[in-house]
Amino acid sequence: MSASWLATAILAQMYEPEKLEALGRGFLKQSAETTPLAWLAVVVAAVGLFIFFRLCRQRPAEEVERVTHLAESVHALGLRPEVLDDLRTVAGRAAMTHPTAMLLSPANLARAARAAQARTADPVLQERLDQLSLKLFGKHLADCDPTTQKNV
Repeated sequence: MSASWLATAILAQMYEPEKLEALGRGFLKQSAETTPLAWLAVVVAAVGLFIFFRLCRQRPAEEVERVTHLAESVHALGLRPEVLDDLRTVAGRAAMTHPTAMLLSPANLARAARAAQARTADPVLQERLDQLSLKLFGKHLADCDPTTQKNV
């Protein structure tokens, strides 16, 4: 037997309209009393879900070791950490987007050194870069022609 059939059978046995009206008023009164409580439960649940999702989204990211190509190149070439600092200084002063390109040819290194010296003259840094060019390419920076050729 289903619950609705059972309720219908019980209500069908009541013949007195006063009892049915009292029962109906009881249902309405109970419903009116629980409505604010239901709204409060819905609001609390919504706020709880909002806080839960915010906390889940703000989980700290796992630490990822950031490796730069310039640092990897300096390490692969067996150069000292001071050379990496010099190359980063030059790349920053020359506003290079790909600083590793300095290690590809003496012309690239000379062009970057010249751009870095144009902003801030540093003869000690220039000497260290010249020694690096000798070590890597066998040429002084002055022997390299870093000027770009004009398009014909």
